Amino acid sequence: MLGDGRYVFKVADNADKNSLKRAIESRYGVGVESVNIIAQRDKNRRRGQILGVKPGFKKAVVTLKAEDKIAEF
Repeated sequence: MLGDGRYVFKVADNADKNSLKRAIESRYGVGVESVNIIAQRDKNRRRGQILGVKPGFKKAVVTLKAEDKIAEF
């Protein structure tokens, strides 16, 4: 929880704003005001001479309506 009724979820790479809004409203029974999606890029990692990649992911910042809260957080 970020405060001000905002929550962060790690989501699937093919998720979009409309499907996330519907899923959160049905699962938690709350009203969603807005959904912002952030795609975290891959990061290069090095351990000595060995190069590797930390895979990227997608996360969603969901803002709920003023009177709603998610009890699980």
